[in-house]
Amino acid sequence: MIRRTCLLPLASLLLLAGCAPEDAPEPALPTTQAQAVAVPVPARLQAEDYKTGGEGVGYHDTTAGNSGGVYRADDVDLQATTDVGGGYNVTSIAAGEWLGYTIQVTQAGTYSFKARVASGVTGTKTLHLVIDGFVRPSVSFTQATGAQSWSTVSLGSFTLGANVHSVQVVADTGGFNFNHLDVAVDGGGGTGMSVDGYQLLRDGKPFLPRGFNMVGVLAPDGCANPASVPRNARNAFGQAELLAARDAWSANTVRFQVSQGGLDPQDPMFRQSYVDRVKADVQLARSLGLVVIVSMQDQFYSCGDVHPLPSAATLRSWSTLVPVLKADPDVMFELFNEPQNDTTSAAWAQWKNGGTSPLSNLGAPAVGYQQLVNHVRSLGATQVLIADGANYAGKLQGVPLLTDTLSPPRLMYAVHPYYFHIADNATLASDQSNWNTRFGYLTATHPVIATEWNAYSDTCKVGTEARIPDFFTWLQGHRIGLLGHAFDVPGTLVKDLTTWQPTTFDGGGCSVPGHDAGALLQAHFRQQEAAESP
Repeated sequence: MIRRTCLLPLASLLLLAGCAPEDAPEPALPTTQAQAVAVPVPARLQAEDYKTGGEGVGYHDTTAGNSGGVYRADDVDLQATTDVGGGYNVTSIAAGEWLGYTIQVTQAGTYSFKARVASGVTGTKTLHLVIDGFVRPSVSFTQATGAQSWSTVSLGSFTLGANVHSVQVVADTGGFNFNHLDVAVDGGGGTGMSVDGYQLLRDGKPFLPRGFNMVGVLAPDGCANPASVPRNARNAFGQAELLAARDAWSANTVRFQVSQGGLDPQDPMFRQSYVDRVKADVQLARSLGLVVIVSMQDQFYSCGDVHPLPSAATLRSWSTLVPVLKADPDVMFELFNEPQNDTTSAAWAQWKNGGTSPLSNLGAPAVGYQQLVNHVRSLGATQVLIADGANYAGKLQGVPLLTDTLSPPRLMYAVHPYYFHIADNATLASDQSNWNTRFGYLTATHPVIATEWNAYSDTCKVGTEARIPDFFTWLQGHRIGLLGHAFDVPGTLVKDLTTWQPTTFDGGGCSVPGHDAGALLQAHFRQQEAAESP
């Protein structure tokens, strides 16, 4: 048995540094050479074999020259290592430095990343990965027994599609050496979102989403006159808003609606700047630890054509967006927002399989949700996919179930229970029967999420306020996550876009706009968070 220890060199860190399990046989040492092509994984990436291309491409180093004077003639500091297997390690690493690698995943799945590091410096040393531009959580270690006293640090397990991926190992602090990064097929639950039967999981554990719909990402750059709602929301969007949702409202998930027209290369509204903005906004939310749902919309606020069902444009838009976001397993894709079909067998068949009937105002044949699933999977996405129910996501009764090319499948279904969450009569039993008929029955076999909800005071039924907590309790008991609408539209759940204080029914009641359910939802989310805390 060979016991191994890992050390991270201090000069440049970019993705893929790791070690074999401590009691595992030592893997064969690959030929040492600068990386010019993608390395098939599982594999060991030697720290010194970072990508070619120089400063800002293969590495970032804050000092000139290779202090060790060995192996490569650039600015990354290298030295001979006494670790098992020999070769070189990166040393003199400073905060902010990184090393870059390119890997080839031939079989989609969950892969673990383990770095071999060493340090003789006391205190906490921290590093993280960036995969395909997405920042992964930082990992720290305190080992300080020597600059050649190696140990292995797990940097996490991540779901990767069958494709070429860029990996960076980034030093948040200095004070350690780096020898190699091991990338292996993960034998455990991995990280990110997945589905187990009727449950949604995050990092292999049951996860109940709670959070908000946000429209600030919705108005495309190519829209000449965006409506005031998404324009104002866009201007207010940023870290302060996301932190308010996370910290003051206990959100763990945000849902960004995105413009189908803005992402379709054949649409006049398409702009690469919009694609980049969607990616940056998703990355910002993810950097704060939030799960992100991206929902494709073709409606008024997105400057869309308002197709009642997905179309060929939907396929093209996902072709633009999936390659940008597919590396992050904590991003979920809601395939098309609020389809307009009803719940007849013919309408559900069109919802699933596409075609021109029975909806007559398509303008083009509908693309079925099954084709959307297949298309997104063909682009290499392994994320959880979400399909909205009929009648603007109002109902799931009679929904024909979709199939997934992934095994186990990563599919779930969505509802927007705005106006029917309270039945016409005032008995809890009748309310629960209504909820179960419309969508609750499906939770016995499949995960369901309410990706939009509010109890608007200007349309509510008598007794709404008092009966909402029963609705929340019922949703939680059926493992249905809840996203309120909206965190960036004043007068809905929040009063303004600077303090994000909750709206209330106080002094309003039914028929008075702007006195909605914000305070009730905030209290519910806080209670959920408290119940989940260890």
